[in-house]
Amino acid sequence: MYKAYKDDKRVEIILVYISEAHPVRQSENAANPKSPKDITQAKTAKERILAADACMKGLKFTMPILIDLPPEGKTGSMVGAVERAYRGRPAATVVVDLAGKIAFYSRGPRGVQPTKADQVIKSLIAKGGFPKTSARKPNRWEKNIQRFEASDKNSPPPKGKVLFLGSSSIVRWNTDKLFPKHTTINRGFGGSQISDSLEFADRILIPYQPRTVVFYAGDNDIAAGESPAQVVDDYKALVAVTHAKLPRTKFVFVAIKPSTRRWNLWGKMKQANEAIAAFSKSDPRLEYLDIASGMLGADGKPKKELLAKDGLHLSDEGYKLWTSLAEPLIGKPDKQ
Repeated sequence: MYKAYKDDKRVEIILVYISEAHPVRQSENAANPKSPKDITQAKTAKERILAADACMKGLKFTMPILIDLPPEGKTGSMVGAVERAYRGRPAATVVVDLAGKIAFYSRGPRGVQPTKADQVIKSLIAKGGFPKTSARKPNRWEKNIQRFEASDKNSPPPKGKVLFLGSSSIVRWNTDKLFPKHTTINRGFGGSQISDSLEFADRILIPYQPRTVVFYAGDNDIAAGESPAQVVDDYKALVAVTHAKLPRTKFVFVAIKPSTRRWNLWGKMKQANEAIAAFSKSDPRLEYLDIASGMLGADGKPKKELLAKDGLHLSDEGYKLWTSLAEPLIGKPDKQ
């Protein structure tokens, strides 16, 4: 990809070196490294640069490289901002437009998907390069987001509280009533997918600086034909984008629910749930809320009393279950 676009001024491909994989410092020259072979765990910026240079030369990479380093003056840790945001994800391909929006995200080492990334780049170029947000076709949820922004302008929500974000299951969750001891902000927009929350994160997530994000989406994604892998990657991208600006924010991913209407898709939904549950174990800031187990009966099918008449959304009893499971994960109450 770099060779294909290195002379195209509309595209810039950069490799970001984060840290040494599976590091162990055992060299006999550990105290005074003289070559990259002596560095398997960098302890200083100089060593990190030396190791990165050796990596580039060893792999014969010719593309530009950025080296992730800790903030200037910080000691005792070599963790930089990029590693903090992408920890647990050893390799990733990210396509970002000039407006700073993520157009494509996948992680590796086996899931980097350069072919798909290349298709996204070509698509963006075909539309006039990497257009700014104002030049792009508006997302179908733009009016919903504008209503949230208007509400925020008239009555600014407090920062550092609990944000409920996602699709219609969030919209219908009466968080003010069901979480009376917590200050909550509900920013659900029905029918949305994870990629929609990702696109609007800078407008309906980041500004609130929430201490906790309770997130539900993925249901509509699978129904629209998305693969479980794409659902997982979209969620990881949302987490990464958020933690890049709000590194202390906690995420609670509410498992994709089983329902009678979409029971034929439960296999794929369960697969996505399992992958996100595993991903959540990689970072103490991530929680996986298993609501699915409690929604299935002894016959392994969805409990009808927990679903609304449409067989898709939750009943009052369903929300009581979700609330009881979510309460312990959202932090200490801030109300009497």
